[in-house]
Amino acid sequence: MVDAVKLAQTAKRLIEKNGRSLTFQKEKEGSVDPSKPWRTKEAGQPNSVTATGAVLSFKNEEFDDLIRFGDKKILVAADSLSNDENLINYDTIVDGSQQLKIITVKEIKPGNTTIVYLVQARV
Repeated sequence: MVDAVKLAQTAKRLIEKNGRSLTFQKEKEGSVDPSKPWRTKEAGQPNSVTATGAVLSFKNEEFDDLIRFGDKKILVAADSLSNDENLINYDTIVDGSQQLKIITVKEIKPGNTTIVYLVQARV
């Protein structure tokens, strides 16, 4: 049987050693005035969480209709997130001065332990 906890610790150690700090944001919906429902919502401040991630480029053989040239593959150790956050709920990533839109998030989760998130992001 695979020790998922040990794998998660190894993933975290390697990603933190070789990765960089990224900020994951999810847009907060603003409030709607019930007396004027035709007005658009004003967005609130985004919720964010910071984690260390390894930012990679996709290889040529990985390209298909869902992956575009310039998309990034980002590995984030689940243990590096605070409060057991789930990256599936986030919309954007801030990587230095660049803002990336999250396209897909996959959990690498053997059994009940999430080890790593595999994120596809686009400029």
